[in-house]
Amino acid sequence: MLMILNSVISVGQKYQKGSTRVVDTLVDPIEDEGLRNLLVKCYETKSYRDIRCLEIYHAPRISYDTVFDHEFDAQVQAIEQSWQTKFSGNSEEALWDHITGHFGRSDIYAHFAAIVQSSGMGKSRTVDELSKTHFTIAMNLRSNDNGFPPRDKELAEFLTEGSTNTSAYNRVCFLLEALFEQTSKVILAEFPDGQKLKAPNEFRVRFYHNVIKNAKEKMKFKNGTAIESKVPVRASPGHGNFGPAEACHTLIQVLPKTSHTPALLLAFDEAHALTMPVVSGDVMWSIFSELWYSLRALKPLSCFSVFLSTTGTISQFSSSSEAAFSDRLFHHQLSLIPPFTDIGFDSIAKKLSLDHTLNLEKVTDLAHITYLGRPLFGTLYDAGDPTFQMGIRDYAANKLIMADLFHLKDLSKDQQLACLAQRIPIEFNSTHYIPLTGEVKQVEGHLRVCLQIDPEFQSMFTVSASEPLLSEAAYSIMNPASLTAHQQPSFNVPQAMKAVLEGFSIHQGERGELLAMLLLTIARDNTVSASSSSILDLAPFLCRNLFSKDNAVLQDLAHDFPNAKVHFNHFVKAHEYGLIDANRLLLLATRGAALQCANNQLAIDCINIFLHKGTMLTKSNLGLILSQMKNDRNVSVKHKDTLFASMNPYITRILKSNDPPVPIIKIIFALAATPLLEVVRKAPSPEYNAVVYEIWCGGLSPACLPVIGSEEGTWKALLQASYHWQKLYSGWLLNAQLRRSMNPGAACDDGHWSRWIDEESLQYISSES
Repeated sequence: MLMILNSVISVGQKYQKGSTRVVDTLVDPIEDEGLRNLLVKCYETKSYRDIRCLEIYHAPRISYDTVFDHEFDAQVQAIEQSWQTKFSGNSEEALWDHITGHFGRSDIYAHFAAIVQSSGMGKSRTVDELSKTHFTIAMNLRSNDNGFPPRDKELAEFLTEGSTNTSAYNRVCFLLEALFEQTSKVILAEFPDGQKLKAPNEFRVRFYHNVIKNAKEKMKFKNGTAIESKVPVRASPGHGNFGPAEACHTLIQVLPKTSHTPALLLAFDEAHALTMPVVSGDVMWSIFSELWYSLRALKPLSCFSVFLSTTGTISQFSSSSEAAFSDRLFHHQLSLIPPFTDIGFDSIAKKLSLDHTLNLEKVTDLAHITYLGRPLFGTLYDAGDPTFQMGIRDYAANKLIMADLFHLKDLSKDQQLACLAQRIPIEFNSTHYIPLTGEVKQVEGHLRVCLQIDPEFQSMFTVSASEPLLSEAAYSIMNPASLTAHQQPSFNVPQAMKAVLEGFSIHQGERGELLAMLLLTIARDNTVSASSSSILDLAPFLCRNLFSKDNAVLQDLAHDFPNAKVHFNHFVKAHEYGLIDANRLLLLATRGAALQCANNQLAIDCINIFLHKGTMLTKSNLGLILSQMKNDRNVSVKHKDTLFASMNPYITRILKSNDPPVPIIKIIFALAATPLLEVVRKAPSPEYNAVVYEIWCGGLSPACLPVIGSEEGTWKALLQASYHWQKLYSGWLLNAQLRRSMNPGAACDDGHWSRWIDEESLQYISSES
């Protein structure tokens, strides 16, 4: 183990030169007694988790609050003004339900919980909105001056100056005691309304200056003496002399009285700034762990704490029982309060209606797609000037990869994964610490949405949810020619997918679905790049960019459908069979979403729609592109008739029995078969009174699939690699609905639709289903 750690150090020194992190922070395990003792302890307990958690062996932490240099002034202005917009949604109600649902339970370790969600979802605004009805002391502990809300610099620096676990614990206690005392002296009405990005408002600065001044005086008085109480004190101040509890009790007495709900909320924003592990002797601790202990002692009081962060690292906030700080937690006598993730989605979306007025021009406009998904982009768009609004896609691209795209030489695997996952539904196989690492990074730094963290804090379920602006941003990163005014890193899509499948714990599908969706996506991107429009003409999309243009039968598409249009920039993964309904497919198209069917869906794996006469999004203008994937070497062209016959839109219930037939293009990707492109056109007939194309595509050959180009070997490697959703949406009604909203269009329940589709249309669809 010593040899391994020394190797890590030597490699770390090589790669950290020139970074913002000081190389000298790396520790030599041979020279450092504390680390040697920790290694012995890990060896004896058969667990090296404490070593893995040490910050000194991790890559330098990226700041995820960066305001990118590109159009800096416009961004700053937009961010500041966006906080003055009216709050939309009801996530603050769900958070309060989460707090009160666990408050006062005897089996809870302490009254605190994490709020874990990716950037731009509205965590800070949710707490801010809750503070309008429930007394809240908000603290921002960000480690730098970037981002918004601004950090409380003096407070953050005071907390992080402790060099030992005892001094850190004392600082935490002095801070809490001073905080409660200072709050008791002020009047709530003194809080002003506005803040500026570069600094907190003057009152808040003055408030925390007085808090820290008081805390430092207490430190001098104690002169380094350890504070004894790390266990819960009684609610009555006469039964103990733990300073923070005494001061907290006094403060609660002057607040409005409550009975079964907390009177006081503490909100620690950017709480991951306190989680860096430190080794002192054979003890591993962090400022956050010391804060845990002190807040645990306040459990009998009417006080509750929340910790906000983009990080999805479960153990930083809610350690699993194997790593818990308390023996009673370890033996499951007490439990931690689960993290809150149900912030919601589409809260500022402009609702659409199936009223025969929708067209592709409207739903592809930046002024429409910017409001879909997380509220960050829509609120910034509203608050920004025309310069910022024109650059909103560039801003979204930078947020997605958490870097300035135009100053990057290469994209990391995490950045490539973030882009690919915004285009096709990439699912993680995450149940334990190691595979969680990649998934956690995607939530922490690349806008992946955390739907749920399981009650045992061992796993999480995440998605790259349907956000058409981010999908367009990912397209611009994956296709450098789409932004000709700037230099940006190259992006080899199949090689990037290969690296992702090899480097992350990814569910690779069972029949080659990821490959087929990637083929369709690249063909779409090539068509868009050639036409400079996200609204595609059907014929060149299929006949030139997906399949070979030399097939004579495919050429008839241009004659059958001269004005046919296609629009999609990403795929959504369905959770249930009933989702493949014509009306829902049209609605998904308004988000630029094609559909990957639910697992074990009969006969069809993916569905794209096309509009066979212009751009109107109506059922009478609907055409279907149905794809089925096979990676079985035993499937050959002799099976095609049976497979095509199974792709019946009435049997699969895309169309109802009383619906008229619609044009269909059926595609079978027989990925492991002999290369062959065979197309059959079936004219309208009494059995099915609409044109049907049947396309058999065998193998992965550039002769059949031009998108493969010179990367045939990479695609074949991808093929080789390819060889209980309802419980996720259970819980309190409001939380479950918010969680559904964070995965738009993924199932039939109204919660996946109601934030962006009007009620009348939803009722109509439900009656048709």
